[in-house]
Amino acid sequence: GGRGVSGSGGGGGGGRGGGGGAFVYTRAGEQGNSRLYQTDGHSASVHQHDPHHHHTQQQQHQQHTRSGSGRWDGDRWGWRQKAATSMLSLLSGLTYGYNTGVVSPALVELVGDHGWAAKSLAAALFSSAPSIGGFFACLLIAAPLTYHFGRRKVLVLGGLMSAIGAGMSAAVYPDLDYLGLLLVWRVLLGGGIGIISVVCPLHVAEVSPPDNRGRYLSWFQFSVTLGITIAYLFGFSMRSVAHDWRIVLGAGAVPAIALVLFVSIFLPESFIWLEEQESMRGRLAQAARDGSAHYSSYKISTLRVHKERFKPIHLISPHRQHWRKLLFGITLGMTQQLTGVNAILYFATHILKHPLKSIGIDIDYSSHIAAALLGGFNTLCTLLFIYAADRIGRRPMYLIGMLIMTLSDIMLGISMILPTEHDWTAYTTAISCFTFVFGFAGVGIVYWIVTNEIFVIEAKDYGVAYSTSANWLFNIAVSMTFLITENGSLFLGYACVGLFALAVGYWWMPENKQKTLDEIKFMSAQYTPILL
Repeated sequence: GGRGVSGSGGGGGGGRGGGGGAFVYTRAGEQGNSRLYQTDGHSASVHQHDPHHHHTQQQQHQQHTRSGSGRWDGDRWGWRQKAATSMLSLLSGLTYGYNTGVVSPALVELVGDHGWAAKSLAAALFSSAPSIGGFFACLLIAAPLTYHFGRRKVLVLGGLMSAIGAGMSAAVYPDLDYLGLLLVWRVLLGGGIGIISVVCPLHVAEVSPPDNRGRYLSWFQFSVTLGITIAYLFGFSMRSVAHDWRIVLGAGAVPAIALVLFVSIFLPESFIWLEEQESMRGRLAQAARDGSAHYSSYKISTLRVHKERFKPIHLISPHRQHWRKLLFGITLGMTQQLTGVNAILYFATHILKHPLKSIGIDIDYSSHIAAALLGGFNTLCTLLFIYAADRIGRRPMYLIGMLIMTLSDIMLGISMILPTEHDWTAYTTAISCFTFVFGFAGVGIVYWIVTNEIFVIEAKDYGVAYSTSANWLFNIAVSMTFLITENGSLFLGYACVGLFALAVGYWWMPENKQKTLDEIKFMSAQYTPILL
């Protein structure tokens, strides 16, 4: 089972209300030995769990979460909280999206003006270096830092790393002799983006109301696509400026600096993390002063809970249910990347260059225009899907989107295998890219929502970080291999992964729309439909 804390009442919603609300600690899954410790304000009481009244307990828990912690009032979720959460998603997504999307226009300039070979190890390393940094940051840094120091401080760290990495990347001489130094700064940039990709959705999922949690997490994905589009457009607009690749790369520091300033000045810490880290000594001392009859039992239980802090090894323990969710989160990240999304978004200028020439469009930077149109289409589709996650649901969005992506991969693979002198193959290549992006708009949103919903509170920091690290790991695989092995059969391989992803989504994808985090945790602990 899981351990968690929930609250209700006067403290105002959120899953663990403060102030005068009830503070509840539950331990599910131990038949006959589970205890529920509850304190209303200052007094404490202890209730023995009766396994024969499980149904009544479940009804009471659902009533508790919906009437208390599951409902958000205006005091907790006013316009300031809405603005802060939306701005965090916007600046984090722009930092992430721009600094990953800028690979395509910057690489075109480095290949054209500085003698880099398009299909070379140097180009592959330049493209994949941010992904390498993102992978190791998610795997080794993000989880322990967020667990111990909170969301705000780690977001500031990620923004600073991104700003320094982007700025110094623009300052390095582009000669291949300095490639190692350039890669160091690109890896640092990726580390900052990797931290942001974990902490921003994690914070948004914790502070958003259940009815609109999908919408606010969708804003992060929308901002990522917007950042990619801005990178394409800015790269095109700077094509006639001297040292344009430096300006394009260095501009990635702008949203990162804005993120650091916003988080440092305006963003409040996640109240869920604050409750998780809050010392029990004040509560216990107050309970002792009030002469609680059950103070001794409550003190022993709460001290035991804090002594048994969550450790990463618990994610793979066979005695807990976390490993199933970790496996699902890793599978989501793997399949999202290995269906070829970043092969299309990172290298759109390269994919569309030859089809455009084959149909007689041979103007300068024509591929930049096509890539910018593709990025704009991606942003528009994501905007249309933002409100769908909390209405249509996670499962339908994922399955329909993945089916469209898989069919697009098949068409793209066939059109790239056939001779390019046929006009229809060029049109099919372009159309397939756009239909793929349309499908991904839904899948990308669902990925960020589900990976931040499936883990219980105490496992969320490490579970989300490790699931996101899988996304970055397979991003590296795509970035490293695409330019070197580009051919139609690669997209047919992506289509096979898409078929596997459809099976995973059909059998494993939970439907958590409009459920509080406490309800999701309770369903998981009682082994009800959430899959895992």
